[in-house]
Parts: sequence; structure tokens; C-alpha cells
Amino acid sequence: NYFKKTRPLMKVYKGKTYKAKLLKSGKIKYNNKTYNSPTASAVAIIKNPSGQVNGWTFWFIKNTENKWVKLSDLD
Repeated sequence: NYFKKTRPLMKVYKGKTYKAKLLKSGKIKYNNKTYNSPTASAVAIIKNPSGQVNGWTFWFIKNTENKWVKLSDLD
């Protein structure tokens, strides 16, 4: 396990709010499917099989100050 607890993820994309979970294992659970990376889960949302999205900058997570920040800024 990489993390002590499961943490919520969020993204507003094209006017719609998407929610996922960053699991203790480091995998992402979105829409009842588990993805091995943030990018794989982001591709499922943007529906772009070429993968032209960076999941680390796509998803937002709450930091220690309870503010939404990019997953790449994980504290």
C-alpha cells in the first residue's frame, strides 16, 4: 500500500463533475472500474484512446489544507 487511506479525486470536465477514488494501492477507482494509473482513468472520461491526457494534472485531490490541488501536487 502506498497510501494510508483512500482519498477522493475530482475533476470538472466539459461542465460535468467527475469523482473517483485514489486507493491505498495507488490505483484509481472510477465508475466501478479500477485503473492502474491516473492517466488510464482520465482517458476513460475524455474518451480519447490515444491517451493524450496527463492523469496527474487532470485529477484534483484535497491537500492537507483541505483545498483541491492537482494530483501532481500531492502532499
